[in-house]
Amino acid sequence: MNGNGEMVYAIAAGASGLYQLARAAPSAFRSLAGPASELNMGALAAERTGVTFEGTLYRAVPEGGNPLDISYSVAANGRYTAPGQGGLYFASNARTVEAEFVNNGSSLTGRTLHSFQESSVDNLLDLTNPATRDDLGVSLGDLTRTGGTSAWRYEVTQPLGAFAQRNGYSGIIAPSAQADGGVNLILFGSKGVR
Repeated sequence: MNGNGEMVYAIAAGASGLYQLARAAPSAFRSLAGPASELNMGALAAERTGVTFEGTLYRAVPEGGNPLDISYSVAANGRYTAPGQGGLYFASNARTVEAEFVNNGSSLTGRTLHSFQESSVDNLLDLTNPATRDDLGVSLGDLTRTGGTSAWRYEVTQPLGAFAQRNGYSGIIAPSAQADGGVNLILFGSKGVR
């Protein structure tokens, strides 16, 4: 804790170094039993406290594409964003970006990797925190499912994305399903990315 009572911690982010997440206040989540549901998530909404990401963000988009344009992702079926929602998917390092593409059957060929070095995005739902996952009634395995159908892989994560956006979070910070130790940020806008 710093002198203001804020929880500050750092997580190794591979070759890109360290980034810090600063907790705005002590955990405001209540412990709830059972699987993730609108009931559980709704009970947390009134007392939510997001974290802040400070550091470099990485994102790969088709050559010539605007890496901060959310419009073309609205129709996509993403881990935390269902079709119609849209989100900007970033990673905390280039290795995680590559793993997300390659392990999902794609490649970086024809794409440009962008880095945003002094980004500071606040009010993120922190799914890297085991206590937050416990409070929401979800496991690390729920968030990192691979294989099967997208409906099965995303049956827990897409409702979490809808919950986060509906309740005013700027986005989600979550463990990568494709890169061991990787961290992804799914943002509902580009505020704070620079």
